[in-house]
Amino acid sequence: DGRRKGWQLIWKCDIPPSARNFAWRVAVDSLPTWQNKHKRGLETSELCTLCATELEDNFHPFLRCPLGRNLWHTMAEVWSLPDINMVEHTGKEW
Repeated sequence: DGRRKGWQLIWKCDIPPSARNFAWRVAVDSLPTWQNKHKRGLETSELCTLCATELEDNFHPFLRCPLGRNLWHTMAEVWSLPDINMVEHTGKEW
């Protein structure tokens, strides 16, 4: 309903509108992941096409896929990011 603090954090953040939109799409599970495309009958498989080890949901490409984890570690060398092992998938709105 727009009253949650997470929405305020996204929409009031001082970043380009495209980045806010991307964060919102992650939060509402509307990214074109293989899992979402499979649900809509657009793909035959839900597996990540890069690692083929797990379903590609919103969480997988950023924190579970080996390539995403490598990117996270590289970005952590420049920016102050939390330890990747501390970020948990707690459901649709992780």
